[in-house]
Amino acid sequence: MYQPPQQPGSPGGNGPYGGSPYGAPAYGGTPHRAQPTSGREGSRAGCIVAIVGGVLALLGAIAGFVYFIIHLTAPPRDAGHAFLAKLRHGDYDGAWDSSSSSFKRTIARDELKDQLDSLLPEAAESTDATFSSTSVTNHTAQLEGTLQTSHGSHSISMTLTEEDSTWRVTKIGP
Repeated sequence: MYQPPQQPGSPGGNGPYGGSPYGAPAYGGTPHRAQPTSGREGSRAGCIVAIVGGVLALLGAIAGFVYFIIHLTAPPRDAGHAFLAKLRHGDYDGAWDSSSSSFKRTIARDELKDQLDSLLPEAAESTDATFSSTSVTNHTAQLEGTLQTSHGSHSISMTLTEEDSTWRVTKIGP
């Protein structure tokens, strides 16, 4: 007849503590405590913690990237809005002052109103502008969007250059 092997240190019987295979104390032994038969429970919890941590890290990285992009593109957009606000209020001298040196070389101060009225008449009568696309490369920004007027929406494109840490309009058009 087959006899199962005895556990080392067990005084007869087939359980870890001798006569009882179910973990009950035998011969004055200590009670058997159930241990997981594999590390599945612990590894499952570890996986869940790792996944949640990874998702949170990914969300943090995305939020940081979005903040960086918004922070990077806000100053040229703000300068574009300020330039258009000056045109709306009839402050062509202020608009000329906020334009780039290359813009000033191509259009004289006293010609600015006539040039803009012929090129983009909607700029002076606009009520708002929305720049749906902003790209910045080195010290040049390209803004694309729409002007809102009482007659509807009109396309606008602006190029700005950073001069002495200030964004200035280089080109404006439909």
